[in-house]
Amino acid sequence: MKIILAGALAVAAGSTTGTDWPLPVQVGHAKWDRLPSLTLRSGAPSTPVEAAVEVADRRLCDTKGISPSRVDVTVRYALFVTPDGRAERVLVEDVGCRPLEAAVAAAAINVDARRLVPPGGSTARWYGNAAAFDIEVRR
Repeated sequence: MKIILAGALAVAAGSTTGTDWPLPVQVGHAKWDRLPSLTLRSGAPSTPVEAAVEVADRRLCDTKGISPSRVDVTVRYALFVTPDGRAERVLVEDVGCRPLEAAVAAAAINVDARRLVPPGGSTARWYGNAAAFDIEVRR
């Protein structure tokens, strides 16, 4: 596996498959605590609750924090943002559940330029955020 190092990021080569993303999306690991927080004008992007419930209900993943009756997991992600506030890339934490990672990537991509607070400065950089799930799945 090829590893790409970029500042606080260590990205496993490759991207999520089966989806045509409007931005490059990768699943991997980072030193999440070293990334500055992503600042949004109107709150965090919506957490993809329906996708998390489907993952649990259909038992799509055997991942810590996900069971048929509960989803209790946090999926961190990072956006590579230009000084004018445009997101250019997405990195989603590898939690061992591709359907949930893909849902978080889709939510992160939906953070459009109107909601990102332009970071200023002269160079683009990575900013971190997270989608936290604490859902009881009812049948």
